[in-house]
Amino acid sequence: MLRDHELAGVLAISDVVRVEAAPAVAAVTRLTGAEPVLLTGDNAATARQVAAQVGITDVRAGLLPDDKVTAVRDLEAAGQRVAVVGDGINDAPPRSPLPTPGSPWAVRAPTSPCTPRTRSSSATT
Repeated sequence: MLRDHELAGVLAISDVVRVEAAPAVAAVTRLTGAEPVLLTGDNAATARQVAAQVGITDVRAGLLPDDKVTAVRDLEAAGQRVAVVGDGINDAPPRSPLPTPGSPWAVRAPTSPCTPRTRSSSATT
């Protein structure tokens, strides 16, 4: 933020991973025997940070919805059984290529695994 063309402050927005996210990822990993994959439109640094907090090592960042669809189809073509969890409209297309809308592998998360948090700090001029 500038005041009279001088830096007056910085506003930083970040996601805070919910406490239940890591245990949920671990439980699904144990249940399925498969390593989870994070497909996200977020930048790579943010995606890796969140993934590390929840125990995901396969991170594919900077993806558009169509890129997510391609990734899901590629996983399925490789013989993987895919469950898709999403928290927003950008996650609808990757869920659509699943066999049927009622497929047991189509999972919809009611909310994001992250809770938005805002931090601000001031710089003196």
